[in-house]
Amino acid sequence: SSGAAGAAGAAGVAVSRRKPPSMAQVRGLLVEIGAIGDHEARSVHARFCILCGLNNMITADVLPFVDVANLRATPLGTLLLGCRRFLLPELRDGALRDVVDRAPAASEEALTLDRGAAYACREAGRCDAAGEAMVFGQAARQAAKWPSKIFRNQAAPFRVRYRDEPAWDSGGVYRDFLDTVSDELMSAQLPLLVPSPNRSDEIGQDRDAFLLNPALDVSPGSPGRRMLRFLGQLMGVCLRRGDILPLCLSRTVWKGLLDERMTLEDLESFDAITAKNVRRLLRAKEEFVDAASFQASLGGLRFVARDSAGQERELLERGRHIPVTFEQAPEFAKLLLEMRLSEARPQLEQVFIGLSTVVSLECIALWTWRHLEERVCGIATVDVGALRKHTRYEGLTEESTEVRYMWE
Repeated sequence: SSGAAGAAGAAGVAVSRRKPPSMAQVRGLLVEIGAIGDHEARSVHARFCILCGLNNMITADVLPFVDVANLRATPLGTLLLGCRRFLLPELRDGALRDVVDRAPAASEEALTLDRGAAYACREAGRCDAAGEAMVFGQAARQAAKWPSKIFRNQAAPFRVRYRDEPAWDSGGVYRDFLDTVSDELMSAQLPLLVPSPNRSDEIGQDRDAFLLNPALDVSPGSPGRRMLRFLGQLMGVCLRRGDILPLCLSRTVWKGLLDERMTLEDLESFDAITAKNVRRLLRAKEEFVDAASFQASLGGLRFVARDSAGQERELLERGRHIPVTFEQAPEFAKLLLEMRLSEARPQLEQVFIGLSTVVSLECIALWTWRHLEERVCGIATVDVGALRKHTRYEGLTEESTEVRYMWE
């Protein structure tokens, strides 16, 4: 409505209405890229028109009346969160785009790193808990002394120089640095991440994903706090500039950064065995005939469980001394689920603090966790068929021996 649009303008919210394409434009697009799945042009056009209408309504009639930084505080904001996956890029990414366009050209800093120290640490099989030897740890220590505006630079926020190596960083060394620190983070040489139980057990989905280490010390002044904040700052740089930090993190990390609600399916994505046990305990009355059969199977169960770092955690005060009865099984399951989904909350808070010094929450509040992951880490899967279809050859043809070998 015009009244709502006026209110939006008064509140400082940019009102931008998207005009849906015509049927002719949709048909022309589908001629270029082929059909979208099994959907014909008329179906695609109708769906896109509905999406445009929804996004126009949200822009004019919803955004002016909610606090984007605290959407869960109101029913309207909660409904908006439920619509995140239907938002078009103009609406979803508009806040970040505006911030990036206004970013000043801050002074550039330089990291001077010792690759030899990192190599020696790796060869010795040591974990650089102090953040002094590995490239990521060295960088985090130096960057902790910089003002946060450095990471909001329009250009690369810093240059990378390696001790005793003459290369001048004109962009390639910086990109190599992002690849290097990603590899280090997913190795045993740094304590920030741990492999998911699914990886260790070789079961379930997302076996290649890593979790934040719930055992990492993040007390004030600790190396863990410093390194996690630097990780968050690098994520923010990727969001602002389009750089890629090729990490493989559990969806629970991305959902946690966006404060998305998590469910049993999220636990299953990194610990399928525990998720299966939680399901059984939630249905204890169906799984077990009576209290006697429950005690026969799980008689030694106490209100205590281990997190992804192997730490024993009490689910109730003095929980290790309290046996779980047949009647209490569903309560135990709920407590276990809650603990596992929030086990690394203190560590996640440090990543979020680092991220928020570079990109404010308002800029990504309307994003889905999948979109956040792809903007930081890139798209993990490649449609080889689509890539082959749109490949252009110079000096070769599709029938050339080298080309056929490549696609095979």
